[in-house]
Amino acid sequence: MVKAITAKTGYWVWIVPLLIISTLVLLAKSPVFYSHPDALSIGITLDFLITLPLVFYLLIRKKNISWLVVSPVATAGIIIAGLVIPKDHQQFLVQTRSIAFTLMELAVISFFIIKIRKAKKIYNLQKHVSFDFYTALKKAVAEVVPKSISDILSTEIAVFYYSLFSWRKRELKPNEFTCHKENGSIALLSVIIFIVFVETVVQHILISMLSPTVAWIITAISIYSIFVLFGVIKSLLQRPVIITGDKINLRYGILSETVVPFDNIESVKFSPGVNEINKKTVFLSPLHKIENINVIINLSEESLLTVFYGRKKRVKSIAFYIDDLARFREIINKQIVC
Repeated sequence: MVKAITAKTGYWVWIVPLLIISTLVLLAKSPVFYSHPDALSIGITLDFLITLPLVFYLLIRKKNISWLVVSPVATAGIIIAGLVIPKDHQQFLVQTRSIAFTLMELAVISFFIIKIRKAKKIYNLQKHVSFDFYTALKKAVAEVVPKSISDILSTEIAVFYYSLFSWRKRELKPNEFTCHKENGSIALLSVIIFIVFVETVVQHILISMLSPTVAWIITAISIYSIFVLFGVIKSLLQRPVIITGDKINLRYGILSETVVPFDNIESVKFSPGVNEINKKTVFLSPLHKIENINVIINLSEESLLTVFYGRKKRVKSIAFYIDDLARFREIINKQIVC
């Protein structure tokens, strides 16, 4: 995990970049700049785009900090350069800015790909654990951005990954279980997608008569909503519930997930009655009001359920549906008895 950059990391990590920035700002605002504007505008631009991030990298390279932290420093340099260099002398900055941003984007994307490929190799070495893209993605993103936004960014990337790229059929292992086949959740989400699509077309035609800009904004939001719903459907197909040696990985696509260790299970109710579901029961599926429930796991100690965009819920009792209940019950009973 990326070490946080704090005062304890070393004052020089902060002082040297600030000195560079201050020197460049003073130079851009001094009379010397206007004596040689063309040469100095290029020089200041290169210092902001190359020298500043390079020096910052040299300062942090031995401090167990990801090199990708250089990216926001480089971005800040580009922004400051645009503010301090006079508009009439920003030709070189304009030409190089798009290249710099493109290179940074490629660096971040390459980092994610490398991390996910490494994670996949590790998963493939484990006998009872299948590679899960979303889990690997969250770990990779958490190494690049703060935890406060890493879950949100991970969810956004996962939505488009499952929508556009995840087409291979998932072959279930003996310890994996689906929770969507007999519940009608995919059919319901598909109907919602169709309704949203039809409404989007109609709304766009009507609203564009009054304001084309507003019409396109609403249409873009609707299209994004369709991507989210389709990504959820695909994630349901790719992220089953998994029982490993000492725990249950409960998943409902990318909408919710939690890990339940067997030693934290107080009791398990199969095909529970209505009276066994109370206000303290938390549902794995956000569609539980229209779905069936055939398993309730009561915990000895509270656990955390992660829902959409990384929000957390404390749970002591969790209810969900399993398609192959007989096989699920057989494995759970053996594990609990053991």
